[in-house]
Amino acid sequence: MLDKLKHKVEQIAFNHTKRVLHENISIVFYDMATLYFEASDEDDLCKTGFSKDGKYQCPQIFIGLLVDLGGYAIGYDIFEGNIDEGHTLIPFLKKISLKFGLNMPMINADAGLLSKENIRALQEHGCKYILGARIKNETEAIKQKIRESHFREGTIKSYTKNNISRLLVAYTDNRAQKDAYNRKYGLKQIKKQINTWLNKVKY
Repeated sequence: MLDKLKHKVEQIAFNHTKRVLHENISIVFYDMATLYFEASDEDDLCKTGFSKDGKYQCPQIFIGLLVDLGGYAIGYDIFEGNIDEGHTLIPFLKKISLKFGLNMPMINADAGLLSKENIRALQEHGCKYILGARIKNETEAIKQKIRESHFREGTIKSYTKNNISRLLVAYTDNRAQKDAYNRKYGLKQIKKQINTWLNKVKY
């Protein structure tokens, strides 16, 4: 019963998205969210795992959602709460493609789904993709090139990583100010913790 309702909801959403986009679904975005339950008992679906809400003692489920460029829903799926979210991307895309006869579009996903296995699988399936990345995880050579670059509001620079991929780095003043504030706040908190610890040691 629930499977039939889920299929009906997805079909309605997909048909609406196709109609809005005039049958042209070429770029999609995939992301994961968690829903936790104020309970202590687990079942086949609700499991304790990595909690984005900090509720590690509560069972949870993962919800994977695929939307188009305008944010219109294409499909969703529900996963066990202890699954590695990076392991959901390829199975989810295969299921959606099979269900709706959707040709593999360009995939956009965040850094949490950026694994070597996922990238290799996307390449094997001939998929074009844009995946979020963390500069701190790049090679020292790439980081050095970024440090030597000049950025200003709206700048986007491209750095070649290998024969099949490149890194795009964008700069905005608002994000730079936010990051600077977070760094200062983090250092302030560390200093506060160190002083608290030193005061305890003295006594």
